[in-house]
Amino acid sequence: MHSFKSLFITGTDTSVGKTWVSCLLLRSLARLGLQPGAYKPACSGAVTDHSGKLIWEDVQALAAACPPGTPPERICPQTFTAPLAPNEAARLENRQVNDQLLASAVSAWQNHCSHLVIEGAGGLFCPLSDQTTVLDLLLTLQQKSSVPAVIVAANRLGVISHTRLTVSTLLQHGISVAGIILNQATAPDAETPLQDPSRPLNAGQLIHWMPEIPLLSCSWKADDLKLLHPGQMNASTALEWLQLLVSESPELN
Repeated sequence: MHSFKSLFITGTDTSVGKTWVSCLLLRSLARLGLQPGAYKPACSGAVTDHSGKLIWEDVQALAAACPPGTPPERICPQTFTAPLAPNEAARLENRQVNDQLLASAVSAWQNHCSHLVIEGAGGLFCPLSDQTTVLDLLLTLQQKSSVPAVIVAANRLGVISHTRLTVSTLLQHGISVAGIILNQATAPDAETPLQDPSRPLNAGQLIHWMPEIPLLSCSWKADDLKLLHPGQMNASTALEWLQLLVSESPELN
């Protein structure tokens, strides 16, 4: 049993804004006077900084939202260069993803945080290793303590089906869904509503088809969440996380 409470951030796909939302949640927890921590089991896709050093931007963003001095290896113990699924990125370096470490490295946060935000890679079936998907890791973590999930979904055409499939998979495996965050993953001037007429309609459709799941929204690069629909939360752990997620939202005051 860990000393901290955990929340798993998954997505309907890659490039939906999981890291941005994870950092947003970390900053919100800190503003509430809590001790947040971040864990990303594996990260692939490095870039070169001005000095020629390889950096992983997702890991840097999470580190910036954690308490100062947090060792980067506590946040992400396995990093790979190529922008591929971790198992393929590792193969290009003649390495292998350490399956055991994917779950066990969470313990590095023992006694260092009160609330741990765990960010997956891609969607639930994204491979982390040749044996383990994101869903497999989440199920392993569930064996030690309750770890509800938050689904980050990009507000674009296709989000209804992708989100329903993700929710259905989680519930079928007994995982509580603390909420769906409908994220504006592209800049407003990069994609107008006329180019994607689904954007103003997606929230209503998600509420219609999944009225029991809380729905929140995040505007482009926003630092807060808006509660669009409270849903019907029964699992106490998931409900507690939902209340933390929107504790600064006027809808709950």
